[in-house]
Amino acid sequence: MEYDDEQRCFILKDLNSSTGTYVHDCRVQNTAVRLANGDLIRFGFNGLPLEFRIEQQQQEVLHDKLMQRTK
Repeated sequence: MEYDDEQRCFILKDLNSSTGTYVHDCRVQNTAVRLANGDLIRFGFNGLPLEFRIEQQQQEVLHDKLMQRTK
């Protein structure tokens, strides 16, 4: 998972793992998925679901940091 400064969002990629990475029960393969607040992520088909959360304050801090970089 990485933060994309240009798109201002988190991106999830699976690097061809044997067990797979899933977002809302859809396997992530050969692509990147933009994560949204509340997305359910699982590592492996039977993995425990993890809810992706970004608090509003964190979003504002990330945005402010990005704006400082571009100055």
